[in-house]
Amino acid sequence: MLLCLAVSFSSYADIISDVPDMSGGTESGIAAPPAEGSVSSAGSGQLGQSSSVGTADAPADIGNAAVLSDVPIMVPGGTAVAASTVRIMAPGSTNISVMTETGPGPGASVSGTGLPGEQYINDAKTRIELGFTLVSPVHSYNGLKVAEGSVQLADGSWASIGYDKYIRQPYFRLLREEGDWYVVAVHASRIGNYNAGTVVDELWLKKSDCTAQSYIEVNTANEKRIDIVRDALSLLGKGYQYAGNGPDAYDCSGLVKSVMSSSGISIARTSSEICNAGTEVGITGLRPGDIVGRNGHVGIYIGNGVFVHAAESASGVITEDLQIYNSNINSFKYYRNVIGD
Repeated sequence: MLLCLAVSFSSYADIISDVPDMSGGTESGIAAPPAEGSVSSAGSGQLGQSSSVGTADAPADIGNAAVLSDVPIMVPGGTAVAASTVRIMAPGSTNISVMTETGPGPGASVSGTGLPGEQYINDAKTRIELGFTLVSPVHSYNGLKVAEGSVQLADGSWASIGYDKYIRQPYFRLLREEGDWYVVAVHASRIGNYNAGTVVDELWLKKSDCTAQSYIEVNTANEKRIDIVRDALSLLGKGYQYAGNGPDAYDCSGLVKSVMSSSGISIARTSSEICNAGTEVGITGLRPGDIVGRNGHVGIYIGNGVFVHAAESASGVITEDLQIYNSNINSFKYYRNVIGD
């Protein structure tokens, strides 16, 4: 299947080079969506449409935009695990308590090679209390976990987003709850395969299609790695800006450098240099807090097959499933441990 994708110039610029600079951004509140059945159809976008952000034909980071075939793809949380030990660590704490759990969980019954973090799949998990809430789509559609949503457009009208538009990010950061909706942070004109035609700062997701939790369980007890995971997830919904260093907008290498710096890890500013930092561990040797990258783009692996990155101007800072991302032509080639453990 041939895909024609529009890519923002900001995204292409990050492929060429990353130049440090300061940037800023704003967030705005919006009113509640109308009742079911009365949602405006305005702004029903299709993959490949240009957004309000300037676009250019160029190599793109299309991992979050690709239309997927009807073939089941392994996603976090989709398989059963045997009983495992889970450590619990609160924000800023150096104390770890231990509990045991059984039941569904990500990445179990793994065989073969090439799966993210496969070498550590049986390691005990640490439960990281985040200090904020993550929302995850759970409705199954064409082998993926998706959710229905709603956004308010620039003209004040509301548009619904169906399952066929693939709102499928593994984790969103919750802003608040409104009745039957989770309101999550975004700074994007494109959400999944839906193009709003303008940047929106809030996405409303149906509670019945999602789970919400204030923690994440990952297979590492390294405190520095835990801090990196927590810090990376706290930036979900921030904007993308070429050469952006935060706190409200980042480019890909700006986000990675900022998160690593907050944990006392010094790395270079450009994606090409970051891809050569530390030690290569391969995809199966990934642990939470490692860097994933290719020439022109980098992100932070947070465990459970998921990474965080400043994707492009149309998408902002998001989570993505690493295997799904690597199924497109711009797959990652480098998997780097810069922590040194």
